[in-house]
Amino acid sequence: MTTYSYLYYLISVNFLSISHLSPNTNTMTPEQRIQGLQKAANDFSTYLKTTPGTILSPQLRLGIAIYAQDALLNCKRGCHRALNQAACLRPGASFYAYCLDMEHEPPFPMPPGSDRDVLIDACLINIVHAVVCHQNRLDGVWYRDALKAIQKSGILDGYTKEFCCENDANELGLASNAVFYEVVVLAAVSHGIQSMFLALGSLGGMSDGSIPPLPSWDEMEHAPPPNNIRFSSLLKRVRQYESEAHAPYFYNWDINKRSSEYELVEKEVWKKLPMPSKPNICASFSPRDNAMMFEFMGKLYLSQMEMVFDWNELDTTKHCSSVTRFDIETVAGAVATANNCDF
Repeated sequence: MTTYSYLYYLISVNFLSISHLSPNTNTMTPEQRIQGLQKAANDFSTYLKTTPGTILSPQLRLGIAIYAQDALLNCKRGCHRALNQAACLRPGASFYAYCLDMEHEPPFPMPPGSDRDVLIDACLINIVHAVVCHQNRLDGVWYRDALKAIQKSGILDGYTKEFCCENDANELGLASNAVFYEVVVLAAVSHGIQSMFLALGSLGGMSDGSIPPLPSWDEMEHAPPPNNIRFSSLLKRVRQYESEAHAPYFYNWDINKRSSEYELVEKEVWKKLPMPSKPNICASFSPRDNAMMFEFMGKLYLSQMEMVFDWNELDTTKHCSSVTRFDIETVAGAVATANNCDF
């Protein structure tokens, strides 16, 4: 399973949690549940403005969030027209290359002096649109093509200049993988917020049924620069087993805690790295984003603790008492099956 398919599994089941409630005074009301979801959306905007990226600049991180929300509804000439979801590609065809031929247009003007570039735009839009609109077609070949595109696009120019590693294949491989998961996690959460409020409509607190806004470009001017984590210094061991995931990953105990890179990220974030068998196992390469994603998932769907509860047991201070975990899992499973997203 992949991080993006796991998020898709969650984003469409949220409406179930705003159903009719029993008169139990200890149970969350629909209004409180909606307020919690609004806070989750606002927290994501604050996170983008105040949290350093792993490798990507603040402007690119905001751009990814915008691309993700544009892909679902506005890519009529590209994703929604160029490829029928049921159509088969020619054997051996590169889906990444196929997507490059779609008419993907950047949905916004970047501010003057930003690090926007045609190749970077094409790379990021391609990855984000594939994650949002074509999950059923993504595999190891697509992932490896995406990594090559990241390396060729110029996204890593600042990183390679800082560490003088433009000819170090191992360093570039780890850094491009970190960028890949930085893109995927931000796109998944932004898309999740959009889907959540589209489902809520006017119930979401916006009179016109719109989505809580992302930060402005002016606000991102004050966001901190990326940490540029050098994973070759940070890690004692990098794991990669095709039976687990196409991408490399690591566990908390694989980190060299004497490395200067370790101090770049808060200890509480390192403690939240995925454990073995978690579907987001590879997102450890963007550690803060991984921690943010899991916090968001806990607000939208089920917390890590609730995931191990009996299926008839949910915390009624966070979820409606008339909805069980079985109900949520049933709807989530139906949504995942209908969208063919490999869950």
